[in-house]
Amino acid sequence: MPGVENFSAFLDWRTLLIENYKSLGLDESDLAIILIIDRCKSSGQPLVTPELITLKHTMSCDEIDSRMESLMNRKIIAIRDCKDGLETSLQPLIDKMIANMVNEQARAVNKINDEIYTLLEKSFSRPLTPFEVSVVRSWFDNGEKIEKIKEAINVAIFSNKKNINYIDSVLLEWKRRNDIADEGQSTVTSKWRKNLGETIELAKLNWLED
Repeated sequence: MPGVENFSAFLDWRTLLIENYKSLGLDESDLAIILIIDRCKSSGQPLVTPELITLKHTMSCDEIDSRMESLMNRKIIAIRDCKDGLETSLQPLIDKMIANMVNEQARAVNKINDEIYTLLEKSFSRPLTPFEVSVVRSWFDNGEKIEKIKEAINVAIFSNKKNINYIDSVLLEWKRRNDIADEGQSTVTSKWRKNLGETIELAKLNWLED
């Protein structure tokens, strides 16, 4: 996990904190203390004490001390050893924000995956087989866009070929077209391309919606 300095090089964690501090269980006073700690460390003060924060905050030293203890118990800040002694570290906070981002991205991907699985089962009027599930996973692994997958399902419904292999063939045909545009190469027979290409061109209506 990158340190504060490396992390801030590719993501503004301070802005991320300001926008998401409530979801981390923090309030405005916690936020102010964290930002003051960050400012003090940036100014060359590795160990930030309640007494030092009091100079920049309206809360009393006892209140700040209690807040900092709570932040440490919640693994938001930490006191760690460094080469020159002790330092106040914000790395636990940054690690937590990174973990939240990864989890949110995973939830978004799972939501998209579930949408496709549900759409296919509705189109096939039955649950997917393990083989079909593995084919769908390969689409996601290969970076297929969800809209392209939906369009391919639409083509299969239009042509009354509601099977996973046909949908896979449509996606391969579109990939072949992109390859031709990029490299001028083709690995699909002319006859098959012509028949499938005509079907794709005819599938203009959104049959999934109907």
